Amino acid sequence: LPILIEYKSFNTECCGDPEYLILDDVSLRAYFNVSARTTAEWRRKGLITYFRIGNKVYYRYSDVQKMLDNFKFPSKAEQKRFNGRV
Repeated sequence: LPILIEYKSFNTECCGDPEYLILDDVSLRAYFNVSARTTAEWRRKGLITYFRIGNKVYYRYSDVQKMLDNFKFPSKAEQKRFNGRV
């Protein structure tokens, strides 16, 4: 995850809005340190939106962020606030 944050900072400075950044499958695997099989499973299960052009697979950075948000667990403080205990 620190690599993604660093990537976002770098690309926002040099390339503009991260909403329009595109990652290929090799880059995504490197950032998450996962195998090709893992990203293929994410696609098969519908966990991440992707585009295929020829034999290459691409992802929007914003779709990667959405996938991460779907797996976000609230902190204890957020849970307490949500339940009205704070």
